[in-house]
Amino acid sequence: MKLPRAAIGLLPALTVLATVAGCTSDAAPQYRVPDLRILAIRSNLPSPSTAADPDVGETVTLEALVANPRARSPVAVDWFACAPPIPGSLSPCLDPERLLEPDALPSVPGVVTIAVGATVTGGVSTIQLDLLAHQADLEILGARDVVVAASQSPALQCRLYAELPIVAVVRAPGIAETAVKRVRFHPLSALAALSDPTVNHYDLNLNPGIAGVLAGASDPGLCADGTPLASVTLGGEVELCGSLTGGSIGQYEQCDADGARTRLDEEIEWQWYVSAGEIAEADFDGNATGRHVKLTPASGSSTLWLIARDGRGGTGWSSWELVAP
Repeated sequence: MKLPRAAIGLLPALTVLATVAGCTSDAAPQYRVPDLRILAIRSNLPSPSTAADPDVGETVTLEALVANPRARSPVAVDWFACAPPIPGSLSPCLDPERLLEPDALPSVPGVVTIAVGATVTGGVSTIQLDLLAHQADLEILGARDVVVAASQSPALQCRLYAELPIVAVVRAPGIAETAVKRVRFHPLSALAALSDPTVNHYDLNLNPGIAGVLAGASDPGLCADGTPLASVTLGGEVELCGSLTGGSIGQYEQCDADGARTRLDEEIEWQWYVSAGEIAEADFDGNATGRHVKLTPASGSSTLWLIARDGRGGTGWSSWELVAP
């Protein structure tokens, strides 16, 4: 069976998170978060599963990590979704011009309102997205059929998922910040019903977990020793390294055009944020990435956030309250 051209556009390789400023501008480096911002979004299935990829009829939990260093109040998050992008067209949920006007999103054709005014508790806004209830307005069944058709192509049997663009807008008086994430769904039930279900070589994605941050490790790249950050007396510059919980680095198949498959380990991408202070050796965009960084904390209280992404849509995070003289 020949693969429909549309399938290629529905099966990209990466999950993207982007933040678009609404009402404010800030000259601070990207890693420094002086005001309200969404730092990351993740999806997961209800406990005890840690899978991030829902099936067509399932309910997926969406969480937005919200930084609010100025303690603005009240704070709430509006959630929106769009159907999987069609090749050759730009989804309104991925259109930078649309995202700069978050107040207009509910009236944009193709944008589906999922939740309005969702609360933020402990720095996280959490909602439930019922894919069954939104089959029609998010064109779930059409995207499912494209994924099933893709299973007939050996080169795509490792990438049997579609992506739903999700938009979260955090609001407080005088400010609005927007973030976007592509949430994968994997129609396992439909693929299992195929005459040859062995063509499904896609590995469900799991969210990585952050075990902690160590300070002063003898080899920060390995992060094998050091002192837990919560036990460190902060002063001047300190070198920090992040560690993962067991099983956070998953494996997945890579399919070649001739049907050959290669088993690969996920590669964790790290990102650091701080509400105040300096992180050395940030890149030209001001992003602080890599497993280890050098932090010079600000005097007084501040917050440190660490985010881990596995390159396949899985996201984990943690935060620490810092106090320095």
